[in-house]
Amino acid sequence: MRAWILGVFLLISPWAAAQSPIDHTVSLRIPPVAYLRPEGARGEAASALELGAGLHGVRLLANTRWTLSVEVRGEAVLASRPLAEGLHLFLGQGSLTLTLWVPPGSKVRLEVEVGPPTPQAPGKALSEPGSLDPSQ
Repeated sequence: MRAWILGVFLLISPWAAAQSPIDHTVSLRIPPVAYLRPEGARGEAASALELGAGLHGVRLLANTRWTLSVEVRGEAVLASRPLAEGLHLFLGQGSLTLTLWVPPGSKVRLEVEVGPPTPQAPGKALSEPGSLDPSQ
């Protein structure tokens, strides 16, 4: 009986409370992430995609601000908006779904970067809030 009383005393004593692991703080750091993924693909995620001729659906998955570089060789149509040959930048935050049509003989390279746009980048910069997919 004395051992049981001594055990209870130790459990409720101030010294036992001072040793509690609850006093420690835990911090989580979530790194900024942004990936491109063709619609319908599973497990495939990349920071850059090369697209040939055809109609492409692409989803940008992000938990931060991003810059999407669209390099067009030839011509392309992004969400019913014609894109001339060259580099086009799109700025945004969070996820994005876009539809891209590449005619035969043309190619498009998509690349996503986290953070602010590259200074003095060639081409034109566009700020596009929300989705570039006209169906949404």
